[in-house]
Amino acid sequence: MIITKGTIIYDGNKREYEVKEKIGGGGFSSVFEIEEIATGDEYALKTLPTDFENEKALLTFKNEMVKALNIKGKNVVEYRFLNDGGIYPNLPPYIIMEFCEGGTLKSYLEEIRIKGKNITNEEIKAIFLQLIEGMKVINSEIIHRDIKLENLLLKEGVIKISDFGISKNLFDTTRTITFKAYGTKEYTAPEAWKNEKNTIQMDIYSMGIVFYEIATLLNYPYKIEKNTMEEYRNAHLYKNITSPRKYNSSLDLTLEGIIVKMLEKEPNKRFKNWKEIEEKLETEIKSKNSELLNKMLKKRLKIDETNRELEIKRTKKLKELEEKKEIIKYSVYSNIFTPIRELIEDFNKSYSGEKIKYSEYNKSNDKNRIYIKTLSGKEITASIETIVGKKFEKINGNTFGEFIKEEYRPKINNREILAWGSIFFDKDKSYNLILVEDVDNMYGKWYLFGKKDSLNFYFNSDDERIIALSLDELEERTKLGGNFNYYEFLLKELNIKELLNFFEKYV
Repeated sequence: MIITKGTIIYDGNKREYEVKEKIGGGGFSSVFEIEEIATGDEYALKTLPTDFENEKALLTFKNEMVKALNIKGKNVVEYRFLNDGGIYPNLPPYIIMEFCEGGTLKSYLEEIRIKGKNITNEEIKAIFLQLIEGMKVINSEIIHRDIKLENLLLKEGVIKISDFGISKNLFDTTRTITFKAYGTKEYTAPEAWKNEKNTIQMDIYSMGIVFYEIATLLNYPYKIEKNTMEEYRNAHLYKNITSPRKYNSSLDLTLEGIIVKMLEKEPNKRFKNWKEIEEKLETEIKSKNSELLNKMLKKRLKIDETNRELEIKRTKKLKELEEKKEIIKYSVYSNIFTPIRELIEDFNKSYSGEKIKYSEYNKSNDKNRIYIKTLSGKEITASIETIVGKKFEKINGNTFGEFIKEEYRPKINNREILAWGSIFFDKDKSYNLILVEDVDNMYGKWYLFGKKDSLNFYFNSDDERIIALSLDELEERTKLGGNFNYYEFLLKELNIKELLNFFEKYV
């Protein structure tokens, strides 16, 4: 049955309520104003999804709602009754809750902004304290998980927090992102994007976004252009916030400090609980040195902002490096080791006699090696090392005769080397395998490399003997610029099929 205007619904005591009109909602749920028939009192009804992912999700929802129904406080919306679908099966799941006639806090702030008015520090502080009081009550039972301005309602001038315990992410079909328990991208804590355990610090971060929007009259702490999920993820994980004083120059420094601390990337740098924030808000700086203290606070906040920017850049750089290393490892795995392994496995499946033995390898390692013992007793060994992120140094002299140590990236013919290694065919042939950066391929381009036999120095023949350089020799040569002449060295794009053809000789 679908709930519409005029539908009669019931609470746990079978009291009747009439649905008056729809007042909100979206794809996830609908919100209606309802009236208790016997008393004429107004309440709100919110419908809930019926298609839980599984029994576990349903049980989680019911457990959360049992706790939510017990949450009572001046600054939280009171839940009156939950129909989880079992009590009144002919009606969809719904919750009856306190009705807030004043609309949302967001609408209230929009009205101030449209009128061109400012919001005073005392008003900001008063709003913050109400929200803190509500969150203390909620977090004593559950983690809210979906704090945002739209879930902060007004009733007779009092702010009330809503939607705790009924986050849309409990339901698979309504998830918009793949991590658990958070779904409003504008307010999601950094650690939530990484599927970490739900904590109060996540709610503190989300409320920090709300505090920022209140203090700046709906400005957002991060610069967002494309409004995509990925852009918000990167903002929460890697971007520094814009100082709220940019939008509200009269914002009290204590209020700014609280907002900034709530929005720290690392959970352990945020406030531990709401009591700490409350105590900080209640602390009034009344001193003959107040002007000096303000100058000191401004300076310290600026230093903290610079330090956060440096830390965020460092974290982003490390993340990008790890992602690049994973890409390179995949290239090693798929372009070198997998074709070798597949060739051996195909031979072993087709040949009824003794099998070629080879060692397995771990594709997650920076260094990898595969060892093959053929049926004729020959040994083939391939080893490759990922060098993205590895530190390389060389010593250069200057005009004053001083020697200076500096970092560099190994290159071959002006292209950065991403991974290098070698393949030895018993004691006969050996080649270097080198992966270099390629603007057209994120996985790089593979090359076959080696020093030509001195006896064939002036010849260019595919049959000539090539000798692989050791990694130390490769490194030493890259310190000199990494340019290799055509006559002394072989350098050509790797054709893995040609390389595998050599295996025939050693089977």
